Amino acid sequence: MRLFIGLFPEKGPNFDEIIHSLHSELHDIEGKFSFVPTPNVHCTLQFLGEVAENKVDDVTFLLNEIKFENFTYSIRGLGVFPPRGRPRVVWLGVGEGYQEIIDLAKQIHHAMKQLGFPKEKRFHPHLTIARVKYLKDFPRFEAFMEKHKSIDIGVYQATHVSLIQSTLTPQGAKYDVLKDFPLS
Repeated sequence: MRLFIGLFPEKGPNFDEIIHSLHSELHDIEGKFSFVPTPNVHCTLQFLGEVAENKVDDVTFLLNEIKFENFTYSIRGLGVFPPRGRPRVVWLGVGEGYQEIIDLAKQIHHAMKQLGFPKEKRFHPHLTIARVKYLKDFPRFEAFMEKHKSIDIGVYQATHVSLIQSTLTPQGAKYDVLKDFPLS
């Protein structure tokens, strides 16, 4: 099974409307985008990849052992990966709580390393909203990015992290929460 550990913001009308608006604006730019459905927008703390079913209990055990206080974080700013050259990913950034997310991810990486999962080379807290397949109207895309570079989505409470099974389908990834792990 394909798994990752993520932090999902509590979705609400404001969040949904803003994501929908960003998707609509991107849709009007000449190119091809793959949009992340609003319920799937999250911050990946660690991607585990294919995990044997008999190893899931070990992952769950170690995630239960992590002690981290809940915290607030803000979703702020719009960016792309890679930062130069042809954009492949459009993401929302993290303002307040940035360091807390990094520290939480470090604890998770350390725990998962015990099971042989590799640590990501560079961890940059973000929430992917779209993937860029190709882009024809680069000036319009740059104008979109400039317009929203300081977007402020709101402040959220991190109360738990989730172990998610991601099933790839022709319609996109389908996420199923296997277990939530509360932060203290």
